[in-house]
Amino acid sequence: MKPAPVHLWNPPYCGEIDLIIKSDGTWVHEGAVIRRQKLIELFSSILTLGSDREFYLVSPHEKVRIKVEHHPFVIQKIDVEGEGSRQTVLLTTNVGETVAVGKGHLIQINLEGEFVTTAPTVHIRDGLVAQINRSVYYQLANLMVQKDDRIGIWSSGAFYCFEKL
Repeated sequence: MKPAPVHLWNPPYCGEIDLIIKSDGTWVHEGAVIRRQKLIELFSSILTLGSDREFYLVSPHEKVRIKVEHHPFVIQKIDVEGEGSRQTVLLTTNVGETVAVGKGHLIQINLEGEFVTTAPTVHIRDGLVAQINRSVYYQLANLMVQKDDRIGIWSSGAFYCFEKL
């Protein structure tokens, strides 16, 4: 589902609702897991990150705050079109959004010394990021190459080093 133009809407704040996005990507409303994928996709299309770093669902008529445990999305699938320096790496979230690794969709890794301290992430849209799940991360690792003493991947016609947070 295509994201709604929430940046164009300025509705009044209507409070907080009992909705939480768990760190594994599960959406929970009033203690019950939301199982309807289409409903999750709808909610995710109106999800935004406020200037206060809080998460909101926004419609043209109201804005409500929700909780997010870690990141609002989880990358669950990777596809590679082409190969080598001509490949494009596509990442798909748990809500069906697909982005091509490249400008605007960079992979970030939090390192402490030589160790990764949290799951890698990728920017999806408007400040919203997705955690990359373990199996996708291992597949990304298989695509890594060294170029000029830097490690990264080719995607969308350019070489992208993984950004250190």
